[in-house]
Amino acid sequence: MRCGVQVAWCPWAAVVNLFVLTQTDTLMATKHNSVSLMKADDTEPIFVLRAQDTLAAAVVRFWADEAEKAGSNPAKIAEAREVADAMEQWPTRKVPD
Repeated sequence: MRCGVQVAWCPWAAVVNLFVLTQTDTLMATKHNSVSLMKADDTEPIFVLRAQDTLAAAVVRFWADEAEKAGSNPAKIAEAREVADAMEQWPTRKVPD
């Protein structure tokens, strides 16, 4: 998986910084290309973790560990761990507001 911005844009994606995509040949999601966010029902609760949040990478790693224990798709788990790695490399990090 590579990090970057995909050409496609959707109006809902403005609230996302990094998000795990499950489709093949897609880039790591950014606020401009979250296909996964478009799949959410209009009333479905969503919790967004941004790379700047110093706690985000640990939370994503915890999710990946729990997903692995539950038998989730190994590719999706690997993507989540790559997102956590990318979050840790984010240049501007701070505690949650």
